[in-house]
Amino acid sequence: MNDESQLPVAEQSKDLIEASRQLTAAQEDLRVAAVAFQTNDSIMITDANGNILQVNNSFSELTGYTSEEVIGKNPRILKSGRHGPEFYSRMWADIQEKGFWEGEIWNKRKDGQVVPLRMAITCAKNESGETTHYVADGQDIRGLRQAMADRMEIDAAKKVQESLVPSGFLCAAGIEIAGQMQSSENVSGDCFDFMHVNQQSVAALIADVSGHGLGPALVMARTQAYFSAMVETLDDPGEILTRVNRFVGISQTGRFVTALLVCLNLETRSLRYASAGHRGWLFRGKGDVEVLESTNVPLGIVMDTTMASAPEIIVAPGDIIVLPTDGIEETTSCDDTQFGHQRILDVVRAHRKRSASEIAQLVLQAARDFAQGQPQYDDMTIVIAKVLATNAP
Repeated sequence: MNDESQLPVAEQSKDLIEASRQLTAAQEDLRVAAVAFQTNDSIMITDANGNILQVNNSFSELTGYTSEEVIGKNPRILKSGRHGPEFYSRMWADIQEKGFWEGEIWNKRKDGQVVPLRMAITCAKNESGETTHYVADGQDIRGLRQAMADRMEIDAAKKVQESLVPSGFLCAAGIEIAGQMQSSENVSGDCFDFMHVNQQSVAALIADVSGHGLGPALVMARTQAYFSAMVETLDDPGEILTRVNRFVGISQTGRFVTALLVCLNLETRSLRYASAGHRGWLFRGKGDVEVLESTNVPLGIVMDTTMASAPEIIVAPGDIIVLPTDGIEETTSCDDTQFGHQRILDVVRAHRKRSASEIAQLVLQAARDFAQGQPQYDDMTIVIAKVLATNAP
């Protein structure tokens, strides 16, 4: 056989090899397309006239329509009514001019529920540049929108909470009060406050809502506002807690609030307090420690109850009132040891000569150091009130 007779055979073999290569490539393209079609995104393919040719499982899950119910129909069945004609005009102008459109759109499910989507619509064209298909890729952004709404709500709650936190410290004749707070999240379920009750008395408040995060923060903002309003008209701690407890109970949030309210008479150097499931300590100038025990159940548990005040206590220069929330005591180290109240008192004892603000900061710093980098699972708040000499600033 001469070379000329072998040429057609060689050409045919070359054609067969090329055809095989193209077939393999086409099969791979189909495999990749099949995998891509099963994405979590909602995929819808239409012909050039807008008739639906194919949808994937995610489309059915998102819209509630099976493929049999939509194939051959127009995507108009998904219109929510939230967009006017100008919206769709701009959309199709972009598709015709750029070959694609991307944006947010509201579609209606089969059950009538309207859902927001991040949608991308792309033209598929043939070799002549003619549009043969449209491919719509939709992503459900309900979760994203909810997260954004939550973020806005958290930011709003944070601003409200920040506006309620006292700035600086209170320094009146014979008393210095300061507080520090460190939230475990962006907002806190703790609060503290100090305020003038009348010309001769000041009050200090520490409170903690069960749980932490946005819900407790909103409850606490309302509770702190109740306290502020009551202190302006009442001077008995037990009566104030009684009134606030009714407000907390009426709100029916399902959460309870522990609180300790201390009222100090600057003239008589006496202390009265009422506690709703919250304890504090009175660190005496000579080093002895007295516990300010709880006198009542937490707020919000029994609405129609009378909150009692504890018996009056006489204080003297050098005495320090320590009001922490349990987030400090329950701070845990790497070996699961809790910081506890004794370490709080040890810090106070070691720094008793410092200002109230410095002592409060040092207690929180000691708790953070004790945790050795462990996550903070609860809000940490402390109020320190120092009884000064009468001629102190």
